[in-house]
Amino acid sequence: MLRDFVNNPNLDTVRDVLSRFDVEMPGDIVVVQFEVITPDSFMWQLLIGKSMYYLYAEDYVSGLDYIMSVFDKYIGKSAWEFVKSKNTISFNDASPVQAASVYEEPKNSHELMRYAVDAGYDFVFLARRNGDGGAAVPEPGQYYFPG
Repeated sequence: MLRDFVNNPNLDTVRDVLSRFDVEMPGDIVVVQFEVITPDSFMWQLLIGKSMYYLYAEDYVSGLDYIMSVFDKYIGKSAWEFVKSKNTISFNDASPVQAASVYEEPKNSHELMRYAVDAGYDFVFLARRNGDGGAAVPEPGQYYFPG
């Protein structure tokens, strides 16, 4: 499960989730930063090829506007674009909704699900930062967790 990355930083789990997005997967993925935002929400900053991506996992999603505000905070307003999921599922069929006692469906759930991947207890979203990933990151294959 993706949220287990907190205790077991297994890149295969991240790679599995990334494979469900419409993104080309080169051999090397660098975890530049990982942050536990709340006990139930997580952010990965990833260098994939020469592009910087942000992978956001959250169990309760109130709507697409909220997800956009999270990416705006981390990347900068208008400095990123969503990466679509390869397979869109219904909001009500998603695991986080099925596992919850009560889960209010967002107004724009159909649009939200174009970008969401179901990862067990979490919805996961991927954003690509505009421009080149830059050189100020670790070499491919290394992990960097700021202290």
